[in-house]
Amino acid sequence: MQAQNQSRTHHYSRHFSSFDDFEEVAGGWALEFRQLDRGRLSADIQQFSAGETLVTRVRFNRALDQKGCPPPGFLTFGIVDSGGPSVRWRGAEADELSLIAFDQDGFEFLTRPGHRGIVFSVPAEHLVRVAERLELRGDPEQIVESA
Repeated sequence: MQAQNQSRTHHYSRHFSSFDDFEEVAGGWALEFRQLDRGRLSADIQQFSAGETLVTRVRFNRALDQKGCPPPGFLTFGIVDSGGPSVRWRGAEADELSLIAFDQDGFEFLTRPGHRGIVFSVPAEHLVRVAERLELRGDPEQIVESA
């Protein structure tokens, strides 16, 4: 993911029937998909960025084993979109009430057919500045070190 001017915004929406095509536009993610059921892939991605912050919404019609790493230097969180099936994350079920934190060291999770998710990526340095401005306790540099 490239650093962008704070005032720039971008919106992108596209449909895919190929994992390779999907991965090309996934905004700096290192991704690997393995389809777990039979049938043709149908996937959608919508991305909105403002400055360096990126919000991504995805939809997949197939059951998938997803592996990868989020964009380097970013803190990335996800939720299952409202009404979508739960996912298997770190050996437990995660649903629309769960906040998923993506590790920079990599992740793996299982999604069911009809999965819809929303992912939010923000530069770690930005959160450090916000924490300092809000005079939050703790060492804000730990945020960067964990990203």
